[in-house]
Amino acid sequence: MTKPSLDLISVAVDDLQRTAAFYRDGLGWSAERVSTSDDYVKIDLERGLSLLLYERGFFTRQFGHLGVPGQTGGMVLSMLAASEDEVKALVARAGAAGGRLVAGEPQPQAWGGFAGFFADPDGLVWEVIAQPADEEG
Repeated sequence: MTKPSLDLISVAVDDLQRTAAFYRDGLGWSAERVSTSDDYVKIDLERGLSLLLYERGFFTRQFGHLGVPGQTGGMVLSMLAASEDEVKALVARAGAAGGRLVAGEPQPQAWGGFAGFFADPDGLVWEVIAQPADEEG
């Protein structure tokens, strides 16, 4: 078994440009817009950790109530997996331990990777990602 990891923290924001400017200008972090189609900004942190800022509408489409202001959530913790099979195994293991499947079965994503989502018993959502080969590292 591999050592547990936390690789990405994804948060829903009301105004992507304003929030990115806060981290970039206010904190001095490198905040780069990664994709115009998914409306997110990636901020690389120490030890391989990244903070992803998403438009709240994306969260609402992807996770329902998690993207709604005033509701629990607005954040997804993500970990990287080595393969699609490992994504499926980790999501299944979480379900067997009392987690709840979120956003359907693990599946290919529009951005080219493969992901599965589950909520822990308290509702905190996790994403398990197998990245396309050209984006790993």
